[in-house]
Amino acid sequence: MTRELVEGRECGGCSICCKVFMIKELQKFDYKWCTHARPGSGCAIYTHRPTVCQDFLCVWRLDPDLEHDHRPDFLGVMFYSRSVRLGHREVIVYFIMEFEFGASRKRFVQEQDRDYRAQGYITIIQTGVTDKGYINEIQWSPQFFSRDDIRRLKQRI
Repeated sequence: MTRELVEGRECGGCSICCKVFMIKELQKFDYKWCTHARPGSGCAIYTHRPTVCQDFLCVWRLDPDLEHDHRPDFLGVMFYSRSVRLGHREVIVYFIMEFEFGASRKRFVQEQDRDYRAQGYITIIQTGVTDKGYINEIQWSPQFFSRDDIRRLKQRI
């Protein structure tokens, strides 16, 4: 996937990225609203937000095949991708971050997960965070990745 924005696709009222990620510069924890977030209307420090916030783009902003109804705040999950080095190769990992209970089990989300894996990507479904860390379900296609690859990946994320 390229980092080219889908023309005319703006975050609008979605600010889910302001909830799901940890942002060290703001002492913000995972799955907690940022104190600067204004759900439905944006960020109170938008022009001065940290670089990590400025650089972030969810898959919905980048993938023209996703529909308007697939915007994270409508779908209940946010897709994002990240490049990770596994041995001598760079691989793309798709994260499916659930913030609405049960949303990762929606038919569309399950289909996207299967499609990503069929294309040779690793997917990680995060269904929340506990005091012991993320609840991750890592999935991959054995034709592209070995169990050793996945063990190495777990050490990197």
